[in-house]
Amino acid sequence: MQPMEGWYPVTFVVAFAWIGVWSLVVTVVTNRWVVLLGHPSAMGFVGLCIVALGAEIPDAINAITVASRGYGSMAAASCIGSQICNICLGLGVPWSVAASWGAEVPLSSQDRLLEDAAIVLLCVVVVFLGFFPARSLAQGYATVTITAGHGVAMLLAYALIVGLLGEVTLVM
Repeated sequence: MQPMEGWYPVTFVVAFAWIGVWSLVVTVVTNRWVVLLGHPSAMGFVGLCIVALGAEIPDAINAITVASRGYGSMAAASCIGSQICNICLGLGVPWSVAASWGAEVPLSSQDRLLEDAAIVLLCVVVVFLGFFPARSLAQGYATVTITAGHGVAMLLAYALIVGLLGEVTLVM
């Protein structure tokens, strides 16, 4: 037994507490920025850009680490799996807790960002799962290969998606 091994449960709880504190700070700051923008429908877009990007940094570090060790499929599976957890657990748990306390979680029917983002996410998954394996198999590779060019294309696609969603959210 390691000298500090008995502290693992405490450090686990403290880590969750820190995540909760910083999540609150990010939420308050994001809300203030939206108020200063004077555009209430910008909340979803700012959340998409700031909060989601911050949440993906650990996933990106994980993907870089495992991909650099030669486990590309683990990196891809981790990225897709984290999105499933984010959507199902990240929305399901808080909304279930809020509903059990009698609170409502309204989604504005005028704000189309959620619908647009869901459509974009579906398209990205279809392209990712359809294009890369199909291209690799067509070239005779037994495995899927993602090159630096593919990485640049994904970064450019991300910039395009954020720009289009910003245009739809902030202008319309």
